Amino acid sequence: MANPFVKMKVSDLPIQTSEVNYQTLTPVWNQSFTFSGLLLTLNELQSSEITFELWSKNNYMGNDLIGLYSIGLHTLYRNANHEFFNMWLTLTSPESPTEAQGYLLVNCFIIGPGDTPPNHSINDVVNQDVEEESEEINVDAMSYEELKAYQEKKEGIQILGKPSVARKTFQLSVWIFKAEHLVDFPSGIGYDKCSA
Repeated sequence: MANPFVKMKVSDLPIQTSEVNYQTLTPVWNQSFTFSGLLLTLNELQSSEITFELWSKNNYMGNDLIGLYSIGLHTLYRNANHEFFNMWLTLTSPESPTEAQGYLLVNCFIIGPGDTPPNHSINDVVNQDVEEESEEINVDAMSYEELKAYQEKKEGIQILGKPSVARKTFQLSVWIFKAEHLVDFPSGIGYDKCSA
């Protein structure tokens, strides 16, 4: 069992932390956090992000990082209504970025001057374009993955950041044309001059 809590960080604003859920692997927080007073230029909006870190509280050995996920603020702002509503974030650890360590369900939005925050009722459906179940869909013939994807779509659940890492190799070539003001380096007899 873990004692999970979430740390959230946006740009240079103070980190905000959720309550700790003790002895559980399925925590529920139902907490709201506001990062106010964040004034960004368009360039700063492009490079800033909100980071969610899931930790397990450990009073004796120090807290353990379970996983994390970052959302670019420009991505959030470009989304419909400047929000992610009922989005599952795939948490990964830096040691194994291709393996999901868990999922975190969040609602988040960003508003600018003159914008109003989005308003949802408890019965809102995430994807308004989800088709009603038709008789043509044969659930019995679906594989586990297809059934899971169908169920997520039907329930309006969307998962961000399912880990998929493609590793590419690159070669870096460096050409040094000239060196100036080289320092003398110690040798067995004294100091020798470096040759440019």
